[in-house]
Amino acid sequence: MNIGWDVDETLLEFVKPLVDFLATQRISVPSYEKTYCYDLWRVWDCTKKEAFRQVGLFYGSPAFLGINAYEGLPELVHDLSKRHKHYAITSRSSSLEIVTRTQIERNFPDLFADVLHTGQYSLDSGNGMDTKGTLAKKLGIKLFIEDSLSHAEEVASYGVRVLLLTRPWNVVSEVPLGVTRIDDLREIPRYINGRR
Repeated sequence: MNIGWDVDETLLEFVKPLVDFLATQRISVPSYEKTYCYDLWRVWDCTKKEAFRQVGLFYGSPAFLGINAYEGLPELVHDLSKRHKHYAITSRSSSLEIVTRTQIERNFPDLFADVLHTGQYSLDSGNGMDTKGTLAKKLGIKLFIEDSLSHAEEVASYGVRVLLLTRPWNVVSEVPLGVTRIDDLREIPRYINGRR
């Protein structure tokens, strides 16, 4: 089976290292736990342009290059790769392609068939590029692991099963049709093996 993985906050920690980095720049933002949505300008009470500027500082730092996979996840993906093909699909801008590929290869050596960017999380989003859902359909992905509720819903609209990792910004009483909430990455094999 082809499995799709979001990158930030699914494969790699992102918000905690971002908040920690901004603190070193004397930029105070709410903690990971208080990040109630992924529209960071709303959480940080600033303009969209200012939020992207601050995230851009992080993108240009060694701290960003060094972000790590969640504990135990490389081993889990390795075990799954014996029978399944993995794709990393991120809404990061394609200008981050080299860094993203480096991060994925460092944390998950030789485990991903490809790393793809939609550019949906940028000031120029809506530039006619593929979405996570259209890429999932093109690649024959049957299961997608995601942390963003809106991306999960969009991917599911293409008939792809989605596992939504519980994060502070996606906690709602109900999830969309085709999306199943999970609290821990270790639950993934049960869904892949059809026991849920």
